[in-house]
Amino acid sequence: MSQTDWEAISAISQMIGSVAVVFSVLYLAIQVHGSTRVAKLAAQDAAATSLREVTRPFAENADLAR
Repeated sequence: MSQTDWEAISAISQMIGSVAVVFSVLYLAIQVHGSTRVAKLAAQDAAATSLREVTRPFAENADLAR
């Protein structure tokens, strides 16, 4: 193979590698976004559960509700 062939193969390999890196970064961004969403929902659920536990005695006991 001539020098030009090797240069073409190298250029194609670099292009394929660059495309793979771009797809990897996009995949990572999607995964981080999803993970952040799940973490926010878990925090909201924990806050709602805590509030429910604090207010439960007032709902269950009429004397405390006064």
